[in-house]
Amino acid sequence: ARLEALPERAAPGSGAVGRVTFSAEQVIGAMVEAHPATREVLRKRFGEGCFTCPGFATETLAQGAMMHGVEVNDLLAELEEAVADRS
Repeated sequence: ARLEALPERAAPGSGAVGRVTFSAEQVIGAMVEAHPATREVLRKRFGEGCFTCPGFATETLAQGAMMHGVEVNDLLAELEEAVADRS
């Protein structure tokens, strides 16, 4: 398993130039470090404790979603929207 995953970018010519996409397998802490705008989504969906949880550095978005009863695809869409709104 990969400990750190970087956000993917849309393929050239896909119509979503430079749009950041997230994967369910991305590590939460690495994603937040690369994209601080995602903090608000995680705060809303997972709570303030997310940022002090030991799993922050090792758990994936899929694991966090499962632990908090959140549909992972909805979470990914909301994270992508938060980053797009900041660009």
